Amino acid sequence: METTRQKKVSRLLQKELSSIFQKEIPGLLGNVMVSVTLVRVSADLANANVFLSVFPVDDPKNAVKVIKQNSVLFRKKLGYSIKNQLRIVPIVEYFLDDSAAYAEEPNLSMLIEESVPTYQVIQIYVDITEVHTPQGKIGTSMPLNIMISEEAQN
Repeated sequence: METTRQKKVSRLLQKELSSIFQKEIPGLLGNVMVSVTLVRVSADLANANVFLSVFPVDDPKNAVKVIKQNSVLFRKKLGYSIKNQLRIVPIVEYFLDDSAAYAEEPNLSMLIEESVPTYQVIQIYVDITEVHTPQGKIGTSMPLNIMISEEAQN
């Protein structure tokens, strides 16, 4: 479980790295957006794992490889931007966050659609001629909604 200090440092690193990538990535990769999705910091705050999403690129692994090759430049800029908040600049490792790719898979959406049953609502009116209440007898008609699944209709 992360401590409060680890969470604060993670948020700081995520914010600063996002700003650095916004300025530096167009020079390295062209018209590409790099998003810092998650930062995990070790207990001693000396190491950080940074998970990146890269859009719109045919091969995001190649883009992350370019970022890893320039990690010294990014660590230097990170150190300059957080010099007043942290004593030690963490050693940063970059990983591709492919969780968005899993969400976009058509198989997942098809499974969700198949598991949720569809219903048809039928509204009928029930005429109640006598109802015994503590106040006496009353007569009324009231709507009654009935939900019928497609399986029950067959």
